[in-house]
Amino acid sequence: MCLLLSSVFDEDELYSFPGLIRRFLSEGFLIAGWVSLWCPIELLLYQWSPYQHQKQIYELIKDMELRVASEN
Repeated sequence: MCLLLSSVFDEDELYSFPGLIRRFLSEGFLIAGWVSLWCPIELLLYQWSPYQHQKQIYELIKDMELRVASEN
């Protein structure tokens, strides 16, 4: 969405905005798009292995046998 808005404000046909404001909005939306993707990309590249380990633990817990016993 941010890249789309960046390209919309980069158009020369937007005469209602001065050039400086168009450039500011275009670059701002481009930067906002990259910043919003920072955490998912970092998670995908560097921090995926702990989540894989947690997934394996939850899979083991899911397959465990459960017994309910009373104290009497």
